[in-house]
Amino acid sequence: GTPILNLTGTGFYGSGEVHGIIRLPGVHSSITFTDSSEGWHGFTVGGSPVPVPGALWLLGSGLAGLVGIRRKVRRG
Repeated sequence: GTPILNLTGTGFYGSGEVHGIIRLPGVHSSITFTDSSEGWHGFTVGGSPVPVPGALWLLGSGLAGLVGIRRKVRRG
């Protein structure tokens, strides 16, 4: 579908099924959504992405845990 910005510039409406990413720069205290055409809608609202060092630490600790479990299973 095609998103069309409303006259006040505070929202949009769509022609057909609108898919994509909407980036809202800045700090917002609320986000609202109004639609009556379907019974289900999917949204993902997130904050800052995980920094690379943090992601690598999580990945490394998960892999170390899997290795430890595998060794325990082989011994047991």
